[in-house]
Amino acid sequence: MEYIKPMCHDKQKPAWWNKPIVQPGTAWWNRPIAGEQPSRFSPEVWKAVQGNLGLQFVLMLLASLILDGGFIASIVGFAAGAWWIAVAPILLRRPKTTSRGELLFLRIGFVLFLPLSLISTPLWGWLRAFQR
Repeated sequence: MEYIKPMCHDKQKPAWWNKPIVQPGTAWWNRPIAGEQPSRFSPEVWKAVQGNLGLQFVLMLLASLILDGGFIASIVGFAAGAWWIAVAPILLRRPKTTSRGELLFLRIGFVLFLPLSLISTPLWGWLRAFQR
C-alpha cells in the first residue's frame, strides 16, 4: 500500500487567505462580519431604531411578567405593531436622509403609540363583544 499525499499541500493558499477581515485597530463590537454589506441606513436612523428596539424589548418583557391575562402585553404589542407600520414607509422611502421630525418620531414614536393603544385595545374588545 502506497502513501497518498494530501491534496491540500500541493496547492497554494488562496488570495483571500492573508487578507485581514477587519481593519486593524477596530474594536471587536464594531468589526463587520466577513461579506457583510454596508448598512442602508444613516447612523442617526440606526441609533434611533436601536434605542426604540431596546425600549420595546424591555417593555414587552415587563408586560409579559404581569399576570392579567395578557391585557397589558396586547397593549404593548399593538403599540409596537403600530410603530413598525408607521416607521416602515420612512425607512423604505428615505433611509439615508431623514428629517428631524422623522428622527424624533423614530426615537419617541413608540411611547406616543402606547396611550393610543391603551385606549383602542379595550374599545376594540368592546366592539368585538357586540359583534357576537
